[in-house]
Amino acid sequence: RREETLDMAEISSVGVAKVGAPAMNAPAPAAESRSWLIAHLELVGAIVAGALLGLGFVLSRAANLDFGSWLIWASLAIGMIFGTRAAWETLRKVRVDIDVLMIVGAGLAAWIGHPTEGALLLFLFILSSGLEDLAMERTNREVKALHALLPTEALVRREKNGVVEWVGVAAEELATGDILKIRPGERAPVDARVVSGESSMDQSAITGESVPRHVVVGDELFAGTINTDDPLEAVVLRPVSESSLARILNLVTSARELREPVQRTIDRLGQPYTIAVFAIGIATLLIWRYGLGREWVDATTTAITLLIVASPCALV
Repeated sequence: RREETLDMAEISSVGVAKVGAPAMNAPAPAAESRSWLIAHLELVGAIVAGALLGLGFVLSRAANLDFGSWLIWASLAIGMIFGTRAAWETLRKVRVDIDVLMIVGAGLAAWIGHPTEGALLLFLFILSSGLEDLAMERTNREVKALHALLPTEALVRREKNGVVEWVGVAAEELATGDILKIRPGERAPVDARVVSGESSMDQSAITGESVPRHVVVGDELFAGTINTDDPLEAVVLRPVSESSLARILNLVTSARELREPVQRTIDRLGQPYTIAVFAIGIATLLIWRYGLGREWVDATTTAITLLIVASPCALV
C-alpha cells in the first residue's frame, strides 16, 4: 500500500559508527518506550481498537449491557482517525483507492446502525497497516546494522622516496592491489587476501559461525570480519562496492524494495476496483429503489452491505 524508498545517505550517516565505541547519551528506558509508542502509534491504536471492540461485543451481546455499545463506538472512532488520515493522503493525490473504500464502507455501516461491522473493518485495516510499518522498520534496522559492519577508514601501505609508511585513507578509496594493515580489533574494510602474518578472524557477522577462523598467508578475508589476535597485511581483492558484505547489503535492500507479483497486481487494480465497487453500489441503490420498488431504507441498506462485503478485508 505504501511505496517507500530506502535513503542510503541516511543509512550511511547512521551506520558508520565505530564498532565497540561506548554509547554516548543513551536514552533512558522510559524515553525509549515513549519513542516506540510514538513511532508505532497506528499499531498501538489497532491493538486498543481491537480490545475495545472485543470487550464491547461481549458486554453488549453476552451481558446485554449498554456500556458495551459505547466501547464499540470508541473502537470505531479510533479506526476512523487512522483510516481517515490514509484516505485523505490518497484523495490529496486526486485518487480513489481501497483506503477511501474502507472509510466509506465503515462510515456508512455505522450510519445505518451497524457500528460493530464498521469497527471490525477498520480494525483489520489499521492492524495490517501497523504491522506493515513494523516489518518495514525491522528491515531498515537490519540494513543499517549491515552497513555498520563496514569501517570508514583503512591503513594502506604507501611508498614515498623509498620509504614505506602506513597512511589512513577512506575505505571507498581502496583499489584492487592495495596492501592493507588490519590491526587486532579492527574489521576488514574490503575482501582481501593475507600476504603477511597469521591471526584469527571473527566471521560470525557474515557466516554465522561463532568460532573464529584461523587465517594464514594466502587465505581470503571477508569484508566486515574482525581480526581478533595479531596484525595482518592483506592485498585488496575487490573495492568496497563489490565486496561480499556490499553484495549482501544490496540483496537485502533489493528484497526490501521488491514487491511480489500479486502485490503489484493489487496495487495496479486498486483504483479501478474501488471505482467499480462504488459504481455497483450506486447502481444497486437505484435498482433496488426504482427497479424493484423497495423503500429507501431497504435500498440503502442493501447498497451499503455490498460496499462492506466488497471491501478488501472482507474479501480476504
